[in-house]
Amino acid sequence: MRLILVPILSFLFILNSASAVTLFPEDGSLEIKKWYYSPNEISYVYKDEDHFDDVLNAFRSVNIEPINTSIGHFFQDIGLFDIDGNLVLQHVPIYNRSSNTLHSYERYFSGFTMEVFTPPDWGDNYIVNLLRPDDARSLGVGFKQLRKTFIEGGATISGRFKNGDDYVIVNHSTYLGMKYYFEDTISRNISESQIIEIIERELSLKAGNFIYLKGTSSIHLDTIMKALPGGKILIDDPNLKVELLQRLKRSSNNEVISNYLNYESNHLNTFKNKALFKAYEQLKDRFVVYRIPGAFTRMKTSNGFSYPLKDINFFNGVSGSYNDSQYFITNKASLVPELEAFWTGELIKLGFDKSLIMYPGVYRGNAGLDCLGSPSP
Repeated sequence: MRLILVPILSFLFILNSASAVTLFPEDGSLEIKKWYYSPNEISYVYKDEDHFDDVLNAFRSVNIEPINTSIGHFFQDIGLFDIDGNLVLQHVPIYNRSSNTLHSYERYFSGFTMEVFTPPDWGDNYIVNLLRPDDARSLGVGFKQLRKTFIEGGATISGRFKNGDDYVIVNHSTYLGMKYYFEDTISRNISESQIIEIIERELSLKAGNFIYLKGTSSIHLDTIMKALPGGKILIDDPNLKVELLQRLKRSSNNEVISNYLNYESNHLNTFKNKALFKAYEQLKDRFVVYRIPGAFTRMKTSNGFSYPLKDINFFNGVSGSYNDSQYFITNKASLVPELEAFWTGELIKLGFDKSLIMYPGVYRGNAGLDCLGSPSP
């Protein structure tokens, strides 16, 4: 039997030198006092600036201060905060043009959006848009630097179990990117348990509370699920979605419902829908999971060209507590207010105050309200 001493020593060094942080949970279990956003993608998500003012006013109505960062694009993807309000700076893997790790370097970020990572195909070199200490200083906040871990906000769900323990859930690509990086920089023989132990140490998580969802590829989890306090998770359900649209079609004169129904019923077996069921199976034993239809796609025709557009997404919102009541701020369903009524009814069952369930602005689709910003204490 051959002993591999160097990788073990390297692994222990990484554990001992890790700079631990506790992420501010996005499930609403702690009071949100600030919401940092970037203005660069507002026109992509909302009809115009005036409609985004409605979003900002919704936050102010529950005593949250919206802060324009003037940084990046979808701030949620790059900006995470800890429980003390410090900006959490992701580790930026080292890139060496002269090395033989070019392919590996691209694999580290294979699941990240183009706003975060741009490969050479789109320019002369790699572009990694992760935040730096200067960004924290420009925002007037402190920062904590991760030593090895790098995650993308939209691909991450964070929260707290009923007993107060923190958890972090990421998609499969996020884990694989760190796996490839750790293999290149620590040891080719590093095990999955060692990889997860490094991540859990850096994110101040108890053993087993860093979870990556196998089979979800690079799907942004904040577009298919929403965490609530106490280890509760709302997750989309394709079959229930079709059933709901069928009921609404029978009870409403809104002809647009058929457009959503046709698309959803003809796309039940997509990769994304299969990934939803895989995610549910991996979550159901540790979380209280509510399967609920909350994201809807239709075919849109423009200039003679038809394309699918997801312009209703209730998961991609922000929730929390205000004056001992629960609020939920999310994206408007302009074309099908019947779906807003359904979602409101489901949230009321979960304990949300009807007067604090808000659908501000005129939502174009694509990303969503949660993608634009990050909550902070």
